Amino acid sequence: MRPSLSPQAYSSSLLASILAGSLFIWPLHIVLAAGQNADLVLVVAGGTMVIWTAIVPGVGREPTPVAAVLDGTALVLMMAVDGLILVSLGSMLQTFYFPETPRWALAGIFLAVVVGWTLRRPHSAPILAGLWVPLLLAGSLAMVGLAFTNLRFIRVLAPLPTIALRPLGLGLVVMAFVILPIPITLRRYGSQRQEVPRWRDRLIPALTAWALLGLLYAVVVGTLGPTALTHLRWPLVFTLDQVTLDSAFFLSRIGILVIFAWTLGAAIGVLVHFDVMVSPSTGAGVPLWAVPAIGMVWFAGILLIPSPAWATWWLVHRVDFAAAGYLTLDALYSSMLLVHSRRVRSSLDIQ
Repeated sequence: MRPSLSPQAYSSSLLASILAGSLFIWPLHIVLAAGQNADLVLVVAGGTMVIWTAIVPGVGREPTPVAAVLDGTALVLMMAVDGLILVSLGSMLQTFYFPETPRWALAGIFLAVVVGWTLRRPHSAPILAGLWVPLLLAGSLAMVGLAFTNLRFIRVLAPLPTIALRPLGLGLVVMAFVILPIPITLRRYGSQRQEVPRWRDRLIPALTAWALLGLLYAVVVGTLGPTALTHLRWPLVFTLDQVTLDSAFFLSRIGILVIFAWTLGAAIGVLVHFDVMVSPSTGAGVPLWAVPAIGMVWFAGILLIPSPAWATWWLVHRVDFAAAGYLTLDALYSSMLLVHSRRVRSSLDIQ
């Protein structure tokens, strides 16, 4: 019997679910897709997150065949996204900090910890999120404040006067893997509350994630410029790695702390995704014993995928399009349920 989630655990779990691993490849591909107008994509993506918190009431929907198919699709896509992000995470740690250690070993250790923790302490992800996510967020904001002192290309943060719809659309598709976990996490964890989550418990995490991504976009683009940014595989990691304090301080390259802290945040995010997968109150889900099987599939992907470039290509050009299609269908279905429930409520009030 799992305990009811507190508002802080609920909000922190949603925030961790959105940001799990995505920070390490941000914001390269949105800039490649939309160019200098990527900030407009961020504005639209923020509105999309707000819409999701409005049309998803925060509780599990009725277990209809359509809902089961949509939820199953969301779980499969989340597994695909997490597996590809894990390849990039291992490659990033190897490139910047552990060049003598194989990528499979770094990602394998991360994976062993996440899978082992899920099996040993199932359903503890919201507790971990409620404890660590606020601390990681506060530390990240402090580091972003320091990174803003390195801004050199402030003018490129303004959108271009000419707006092309196709690049904006491609940029939104790139954002699909970030938005993907929102609806199913809202439903699964919302159903574990003693009462329906209030609108601000759903809205604040989505807006916080959006604001953090926006700040990081401004730091990276403003520090590197749009041209240099596109020649770096992990521009955000490179930018924060350059944040330093006075050499007399015990740790001059303080940006390293944030990178390792985000690795912890990525682990919590994956734990939340595992918890969402194995604990459906309604709808599709997987049994707890399937968690090691998922881990083995991910590890096989780590061994088989030749490079992080290959992994991100699949994420951006294949999985993102599937995720965008799922989000569109789920939004339509959720909107229909919302309209139907309001009509039923209105008819009952009239009677």
